[in-house]
Amino acid sequence: MGIISPVGIGIRDFWKSLKTGKTGLGPITLFDADSLPNRIAAEVKDWDHRRTAHLDPAQCKHFSRATQFGVAAARLAMADAGLVSLDQDRTEVLLGTTTNSLDESNPVQEPITIPDSEYPGDGSPRINLKSFLGTPAAAIALDFGINGLTTVITDADYSAFSAVGLAAQRIESGRADLILCGATETPINSFTISAMCEADLLTRNRNAHDAIRPFDNRHDRCALGEGAVIFVLESHKHARQRNARIYARIEEFVPAPTILYSFDFKNNCSENWAQTILDTERACSPDVIHAHGSGHRDMDNMEARALHQAYGNQIGAIPVTSVKAAVGSGSAIGGAFQIAASALMIDRQCILLTRNHDRPAPGYHLNVVRRLTRKRIESISQYAYARNGAHTGMLLTGVRT
Repeated sequence: MGIISPVGIGIRDFWKSLKTGKTGLGPITLFDADSLPNRIAAEVKDWDHRRTAHLDPAQCKHFSRATQFGVAAARLAMADAGLVSLDQDRTEVLLGTTTNSLDESNPVQEPITIPDSEYPGDGSPRINLKSFLGTPAAAIALDFGINGLTTVITDADYSAFSAVGLAAQRIESGRADLILCGATETPINSFTISAMCEADLLTRNRNAHDAIRPFDNRHDRCALGEGAVIFVLESHKHARQRNARIYARIEEFVPAPTILYSFDFKNNCSENWAQTILDTERACSPDVIHAHGSGHRDMDNMEARALHQAYGNQIGAIPVTSVKAAVGSGSAIGGAFQIAASALMIDRQCILLTRNHDRPAPGYHLNVVRRLTRKRIESISQYAYARNGAHTGMLLTGVRT
């Protein structure tokens, strides 16, 4: 896997930061947010596309920040997988994303003056490359000469779950040997932040370090994050044939059962979410629950109800964790960070702490993990919920040799 995150670039830095409770949340610097009620987000700091992704300046003229993140994460993933060659016709790219190039550098938001001799139209041809949702996936495919299916999935906050889940289904059905899947997202821009502030979804806490508090008595709302995570997904047989390192296995994937298109979290579908939880765990009961855990009060309330409806009195015995207080949420990338952290917890055999969970919210009765805990982990159940009322689940397990 390859990771570009607010808490570090690469697996080592990402894991070290989560393990020690570091947060990537801080004041917004990508644009002037002084006039907005929300002024914090989880940004990828000091991004240098030439040093990290080795992209040349000519490429970056056509690549949005999201595309740069995606290509960089894909290169890191390929290196981590030890892949030096591909069957280009049997390799695919499936990415989750919901926005591309809505940042302040996007020429869509600025007047454009181009000599007629260069382009006779009303705008720059680079606009399409920077704003088209499919560009990150296409850029990755082009970078590695991939000829198989190349597409993006836009399913709100669970886009990464959908992309990885669909990739697993395509591998299992024999349609591909290897798939680069995951998510890339850069939602920290004035347009997106303003819209989410109007919907009252983002925290107004000015103290970035303790703003997001999953399942805590002082939780209020969530904060956005950005980055990219690319997984190299292949069958067990294919991985063993090339002696690859395996982090985890996708044992079960439950796609979103319905879309409610509702912002009314208080009266939303905890019963349906509970059923998704049960469907996710048909293969086995989890050793750990990696919750959506965005820190939004109403989402936390609904998720806690769903967990109690699914597990009953047993819920207090199952460790629950969330990494959203470190990397942010509210976009496709939150789910990708969630999957990556779960795979690493299985690989490293320990449960990550839930940052800022100091005073458990009354009535939840969840066994939220507050410090790094060594534990034998064979399976992790994880869920993602979107503001449109839909939810999905995925069960990861270890791989027996």
